[in-house]
Amino acid sequence: MDITNTNTKSSVAYIGPVGAGFGFKLAGINVHECVDADGMVGTLKSLVQQGNHNIIFVDETLAKHVLDIIAKLNQNPLPAIILLANPVEAQKVAATNLQKLMVRAIGSDIFEGK
Repeated sequence: MDITNTNTKSSVAYIGPVGAGFGFKLAGINVHECVDADGMVGTLKSLVQQGNHNIIFVDETLAKHVLDIIAKLNQNPLPAIILLANPVEAQKVAATNLQKLMVRAIGSDIFEGK
């Protein structure tokens, strides 16, 4: 459930846990705070359907259990849905997801073997 929304004219949005989006708000980015993965998926689907954003950042702690849904929504070129590592509870989900996006965009894994 989306409990807080700060609307600006940014084509970038952030979806994360309550209180985690303060820096994004300061940067003028639309912030949507969610308490669980179900709320995040609902908010993400709504933002994708609205078509007002080119990039949607999602906190990996909310996304880690619904990666299949995010991958399906991320099949279109825009909006680009990018997972961000949570600085408090980094899970490496964001890095793995970014690597998959890079392979899709470039056609090969430039990080392989590193």
